[in-house]
Amino acid sequence: FVCGPMNLWRLMKAMSEVNNKWGRETLKNHKKCAAFSFGDWLHKHFNLQHARKDVSTKQNSDFDVETLASHENPFLLVMIGSLGWMLSCTYNQLFCCPADVMLSYIRGLRNSKGFLGLFHNDGEVARVIPSIKALENALLYGVDNVFLDKPVVSVDETKIINGVQYDAVICATEASAVNKVIKDSSPVFADFKYHPSTIYLHRDETFMPPEKKLW
Repeated sequence: FVCGPMNLWRLMKAMSEVNNKWGRETLKNHKKCAAFSFGDWLHKHFNLQHARKDVSTKQNSDFDVETLASHENPFLLVMIGSLGWMLSCTYNQLFCCPADVMLSYIRGLRNSKGFLGLFHNDGEVARVIPSIKALENALLYGVDNVFLDKPVVSVDETKIINGVQYDAVICATEASAVNKVIKDSSPVFADFKYHPSTIYLHRDETFMPPEKKLW
């Protein structure tokens, strides 16, 4: 393990708080959860001052990788960096998430092979054999008709789309599109908010860790 087993143990111990009495009470008390952010939880366990919900926006915007890298528990750099990447959000947005949401998410990950693999030097790579195209063909097996450029709107219990009645309809789309696709859908989907995200693809080795085995 990178950074030593003691730091991993300390991090896992803090993450397990969601299972104890305080965690159960917090998950049941919605109002208490709303006032307790993931940043508050990080501040309580790891003394991350800039992660607190009540700090100014300017302070939070100054939170950077160097702050995490210099922390006495280096596993925070891996955990927070990975969560920010998986959820496609900034550190500030991650810290402002409700504690119950983030801790429930982490609870599902903490004992998984994939999550623990983040702390191994050698990492883990999944490859599709023989190719991505072969996987696509396997997933499309039995699908005879694919309709492109055919908008689907206001589907109701009759399951009629563009004049054709179907036995079942599976809606796989982002939250903001549900109200357009499904007629009389729950108004909760309109409450989802989006934020811009920037991704950089590069081959500059100077941005990579010194040890190539960590790439």
